[in-house]
Amino acid sequence: MLVQVVLVGLLAIGASCDQVVINQAIDQLLDSARLAMRLKGSNKIDMKPLDKTFNTKIFGMVVPGKFSASQGYLEDLATLHRTGDVVMATEGNVLKLRASLGFDLLHVFYGQYNFEYLSVTSSGTMEVSMKNSAVTAALSVIRNGDKCNVAIDRAAIDSLGEIKVNLSGPEVLNQFITMLLNWVIENFHDTIQKIVN
Repeated sequence: MLVQVVLVGLLAIGASCDQVVINQAIDQLLDSARLAMRLKGSNKIDMKPLDKTFNTKIFGMVVPGKFSASQGYLEDLATLHRTGDVVMATEGNVLKLRASLGFDLLHVFYGQYNFEYLSVTSSGTMEVSMKNSAVTAALSVIRNGDKCNVAIDRAAIDSLGEIKVNLSGPEVLNQFITMLLNWVIENFHDTIQKIVN
C-alpha cells in the first residue's frame, strides 16, 4: 500500500516537471521497507536448489562433472540503501527512474552442496558473503490508459564489493577450494564485474 501511495505521489510530481531528484522520498520508502522486512521476517528468502552438470574434454575424452546445492537462502535484504541520487524524469506518458542502490551485506547460504569431477568429490555447506555492493538501474514506467507497464532500460553493477566464499566438508580439499575461489575473486574482481555487466 505504501509503495502505491509513493508511486502515485511520484507520478504526480513527475507530471509537473521534466526531471527531479527524489532522494528524500526514496530514503523514506527504503526506511519503511527495511522496517517491514524485519518485522515480517522477510529479511531472508529461500533460494532454489542449484543443479549443474558439465562436460570437459581431457585428451579427447569427455569427462562429466556435477555440482548441486540445496537448502539455500539469501539474507540481509534489509541492508538495502541508496548509494547515489535517484532521478525521476518524464517524457510524455513515460516516467523514467534512475537509481543507485546497494547492500551493506548480502549473505547466501546452502546447507548442502555436492561436487563430483573425476575421482574428486566434495560435500558440505557453502557460504558466500558480499559486503558493500552497488547497482545502478534505469527503468521506465509507461502509462497506457489505466495500465502501467514497467521496463528495465539498463542495470549495471557499480561495485561487487568484498566477496568471500567458505566451503565446509573434507578439510584439506575445501580449504584449497575456498582459498582458490577467494583468490580468483580478489584478483579478477574488475573482470568479473565487467563480464556480469
